[in-house]
Amino acid sequence: MDIKVFKAKSWLNDTYTGKSWYTTIDEDGITGQGTCRALCKALQYEIGLSDIDGIIGPGTLSVCPIVGPTTANENLVKIVQCGFYCKGYECGDISGTYDATTQTAAKKFRSDAGFPNNNGNMPPIFIMALL
Repeated sequence: MDIKVFKAKSWLNDTYTGKSWYTTIDEDGITGQGTCRALCKALQYEIGLSDIDGIIGPGTLSVCPIVGPTTANENLVKIVQCGFYCKGYECGDISGTYDATTQTAAKKFRSDAGFPNNNGNMPPIFIMALL
């Protein structure tokens, strides 16, 4: 069991249980399809989509913001931080603050994807890859 993934799943359940579109996920510390789908649904909800299906396609990408240090919606930052946990990147706590540790995780994630020169932000296409 990965304690960071456990924390991510707990945060998702604590934040979104009771929403009509959300299905509670097992807090077992294991990343899987259900975790990724829950993160995608949370993202769609936070960016204001009405069709919340857990699939990041062209419609979601077209309205998804860049997530970075100036992101005001703490839940968007938390979703990215949970995504980093689920992919095995250290990003500090699920704080909702896009701090230096989160920026370092973003830089490492993007570098690992073959994009080494970046500012530590997460554009929509990288958010899609992360989640």
